[in-house]
Amino acid sequence: MNAKHHAFQPQSRDVMEAMDAALEAFNGIASILLHCNFARVSAMDLIDEGAEKSHLTMAIQAHESKNSFGVASNVRMAIYEMIESKFDVSSFAQTNQTLLPS
Repeated sequence: MNAKHHAFQPQSRDVMEAMDAALEAFNGIASILLHCNFARVSAMDLIDEGAEKSHLTMAIQAHESKNSFGVASNVRMAIYEMIESKFDVSSFAQTNQTLLPS
């Protein structure tokens, strides 16, 4: 409380105790919900099956074979599938204007 409201620096042992408690909580939650240790959970484990996971799996394979273009393009496609494809930008389209100078 003092650290938050009065800008007092907490004791290092207090910080370590808080970190230990947080790790214990995360491990408990991961064990119950994901049936694994928290340290073993990756972003791939949290993504549902589908195009996004497929692209990220291909990006991992490309990384293992040192194919930088394959990594970049598959990560880019995963970002498109996960985020960009869900937005409709047609209301921003203006047919008579361009962003480039004439």
